[in-house]
Amino acid sequence: MAMTSMLLGCSGGDDETASSTAPSTTAETVVAVPARAFETAVPFCDELPDPADSLDWSGIQRTDAPLPAQTRDALILALDFPYVVDYWGGTDDREGWIVIGVSGGAVELQQLIDLYHPGARVLAMPLDWTAAELHALADEVDTATASLGLDPAVVSISHGVVRVQLDTVTEERAALLDGFAERRVCLDGEPA
Repeated sequence: MAMTSMLLGCSGGDDETASSTAPSTTAETVVAVPARAFETAVPFCDELPDPADSLDWSGIQRTDAPLPAQTRDALILALDFPYVVDYWGGTDDREGWIVIGVSGGAVELQQLIDLYHPGARVLAMPLDWTAAELHALADEVDTATASLGLDPAVVSISHGVVRVQLDTVTEERAALLDGFAERRVCLDGEPA
């Protein structure tokens, strides 16, 4: 019970650690990207869309007054679902929501949540990545960037990426990651 209460207090923040539903009818989010002096093979993290933007945030779950008991019960139901990879709290205007990342059956899970717990602020999001894959990729990135003396790469389950954190992104530093182009790796930092 205490764990459930703690989970309901979950808001803001990402699920970053060192260790669906129907498509939305809203327009795609456009991210304003500042001009960069050089191109990188690996994108900047702030240029990537949030996978949760594809969820329908306006469905049956959207109520003016959130129902904490319904959300708690929906979370308990969802965590018993066989394909759950991870879960995290919503951010920004989605504070108070919980997203359940599943490797299969997101539509079915969402239908169960909507049927048994209408008013719950819990959404099922299909994932095409696993935590194990991202952690293995983070290990590869750490090996490739060992000469830079960086902090370990950060795995973000909710965004499905490995974040390489650099204070300043120079062309030379970014080039060390060229081998990770088209993989789930992005750069966090200010371009030089």
